[in-house]
Amino acid sequence: MTEITEMDVRALLLEAIVGGLERVTRLGGACNRLIIQGDQGFVVVRGVCDDEEVEVIAAAGRQLERKLSEAEAQQLYEVGFRRKTAALCWTKSTYLESSADREKIGEEILETTLSIYASKADVVSVHERFGDAYQNANPRVINAMRRLSKDRDMPSRQKVYWAIVRADVLLALDKAPPPSLNKESDRTRWVSAGLADISQVSSSVSLKSFKSITGYRSASIFTDPEALELIDPRGVNAILVPGRLALMLALEQGWDSLLINPRSEVGGELYRNELQSIHDGLKQLGW
Repeated sequence: MTEITEMDVRALLLEAIVGGLERVTRLGGACNRLIIQGDQGFVVVRGVCDDEEVEVIAAAGRQLERKLSEAEAQQLYEVGFRRKTAALCWTKSTYLESSADREKIGEEILETTLSIYASKADVVSVHERFGDAYQNANPRVINAMRRLSKDRDMPSRQKVYWAIVRADVLLALDKAPPPSLNKESDRTRWVSAGLADISQVSSSVSLKSFKSITGYRSASIFTDPEALELIDPRGVNAILVPGRLALMLALEQGWDSLLINPRSEVGGELYRNELQSIHDGLKQLGW
């Protein structure tokens, strides 16, 4: 049997990365990702179907359990990566106009991964995700949370409650939603069934845990795709649901709290007693 050498592994990885660079700009939708994962971090390439520009993201800040060394940060800087704050990842934009461009960027990504994010070549994996991001925005929720951060009174907190109840939010999931919910019509029926009787739909989705942030069992909702992206640039499974349904699912599944936009500049948290009070209040109003 022929032994697979380190050089062979590197060649296979480069082939996978270069092929992935082409696919994330030719297939899928507006939110495609090529994920190069090592045992000490990752690099992500975000692309859009039929668009030659991609964004390359190198893990750092909150996305790593360790702090990059000065030499590692300098290495990223020298090949064009930049970042706004120490809490964020390093990023850069580039164009893949030809096979030569893909080969060059592929080699750069592989070298970055092997020198910063992997102890050896055979621990590196390459994955692809294709699709579109939900296009939702909730300025009313954001404005209500900004007001609460200043006033800290019950009327301001109640405005947050009502804003979330009336909003459509992204609910983070532990895994992709069932294929049956991919169609808008099927998801609409699922939502209607859940609002009528949450026990009928609760078992069909598993919410993502954010215990690493709070220290206890916390689920999370997001007001927009940008806030969701801050959690993990590799992609987080989510489903667009009415805020009221998200509250009901968190209660039904026994979560201790529901976070709002964790890791964002404007965020918050609803504790279980608040979720119950909101739910009880809505029932009294006939919702």
